Amino acid sequence: MLLHTVMSSDSLKSVIVLGGISILNSLFNRIIMTKFFFDYPIVILMLQMAVTLFSIEIARLFNWIKLPAYTFQRGKDMFLPSVLYALSTYLGMNCLDGIAMPLFPPIQKFCPLIVIAFGAYLHRQSFPNRQTLLLIEILCIGGALSCFYELSIDMWSIVYGIGALVMHAVALVMIERLHENFPSTLDLVYMNSFNCLCLFLIADLVQVWSKISFCQHELL
Repeated sequence: MLLHTVMSSDSLKSVIVLGGISILNSLFNRIIMTKFFFDYPIVILMLQMAVTLFSIEIARLFNWIKLPAYTFQRGKDMFLPSVLYALSTYLGMNCLDGIAMPLFPPIQKFCPLIVIAFGAYLHRQSFPNRQTLLLIEILCIGGALSCFYELSIDMWSIVYGIGALVMHAVALVMIERLHENFPSTLDLVYMNSFNCLCLFLIADLVQVWSKISFCQHELL
């Protein structure tokens, strides 16, 4: 009965797919940063967006998919969701280990519930039935409990965690609203990846410039 409810609900399937992709992405990022000691989160994010864009462009080149090219007018519609998404993912990467901010990873696991709440409020949609909500709550709580590294309460980890959670959820809800103006979901991914890559490149340049300026100031 519960499985039939899951398979018949498009919104619930989307939440489950989102959760699965988020878990795989988190595992990949954790392996890169902890096992290979590559502690450059913004570079990892840039590479992820670049690989996504490169794959889509190759598919467009060989006519495997039909997507219009990126334009500033189309990218402008996706700009605000991309900014929120980029900020939330950057905070998530910086707090990935859950050591300096132990409560950040558990808070992030409640993103599906926040997406449903914002979606219902902004789109005036009805909430899923009780069985569906119960399943999502169990998944969120289970994921949050699996991320506890130590029982300590840090105010900054709560603030950053809630901030990143809200930005991520709002970005996803805004992207869902834009789906009416874009031909396909892949087009949304294309626009968001292009915007995020530009934002990460600018942030990396600012970061490098700040480090150079600081070093020059110290030498003087």
